[in-house]
Amino acid sequence: MVSFDALRDTPEALTAFKAEHHMQDTHWIIARASASDVRALAAALGIRYRELPDHTFNHSAVISVTDSDGTVRARTSETTGPDDTFVAAVQAQIAATSPRHP
Repeated sequence: MVSFDALRDTPEALTAFKAEHHMQDTHWIIARASASDVRALAAALGIRYRELPDHTFNHSAVISVTDSDGTVRARTSETTGPDDTFVAAVQAQIAATSPRHP
């Protein structure tokens, strides 16, 4: 996850967010970046966002899978259940990057 709000999301705030949302698994990485880098990343991943008057953010829910070069191979906005096409794309990407055993 990348924060939209580098001004308020300090490393301490992100650590608290991670704990509050039970994201202690080491597979979760929560980062912050400059506003221009966040805009570039959001554009590349097809995520729309805007800051609200109370300084929270409204944003689209998009999950993307990329290859090792950063090329988006699939994305989904489905949040209520499995997206079979997206799951197949994730499985294909895992297979493509997994070491092959003879």
